[in-house]
Amino acid sequence: MDGTYSLDDLLKFLDFGADKGLFNRATAQSRKTAAKKVLSGLEDDEKSDLRNLDLDGVFARFMNLSSGEYTPDSLQVYKARVNTAVGDFIKWRDNPAAFKPAATQRKRSAANKGEELKRSKSRENEPLNDFEVEEFGGDSGGKSSAAPLVFPIPLRDRSVIVRISNLPSDLTHDEAKRVSAVMQSLSGYLAALASDKAHGKDSNDGQR
Repeated sequence: MDGTYSLDDLLKFLDFGADKGLFNRATAQSRKTAAKKVLSGLEDDEKSDLRNLDLDGVFARFMNLSSGEYTPDSLQVYKARVNTAVGDFIKWRDNPAAFKPAATQRKRSAANKGEELKRSKSRENEPLNDFEVEEFGGDSGGKSSAAPLVFPIPLRDRSVIVRISNLPSDLTHDEAKRVSAVMQSLSGYLAALASDKAHGKDSNDGQR
């Protein structure tokens, strides 16, 4: 990084933060993706210094240019991620020694923890137009030190969104295979159940 407040340095900062443990790597990647999409339409002078950006105005331009490509909920997720990414970057550039990333400020009261959890669910874990995971501020039950993730999976031309939640960010290959085996067994069970219902219906129709 060359010491500027440029868009290029913002993206480098997110990679740096993930490498140094300032952020969860999945969080850094999702914010980087959002920043690339939302800020790609900036003018050259805007890209060179993000401190004076009117982020609301920038996001309004992004919504106009991408009209119809994203759901309203997905747009709000992008907006939240870009605002946090730019805010953290500027704070870090102003004073690296005193920097505390927003995502790692964990000390809070029980009431604030519950409210933060609601906000996390409503903003950070909404499904986007590409496969992304996000750090989830819930309780992992003490079984893993890694922050759990929520993974949205769009199905049937995105008409159905399935969320797999509480996945540890250090999920192993064997654990992933176990999850996959359960899903495959479930699909077979649901298919058999649907077949039984269909045959039952046909039988009932024939008895009328």
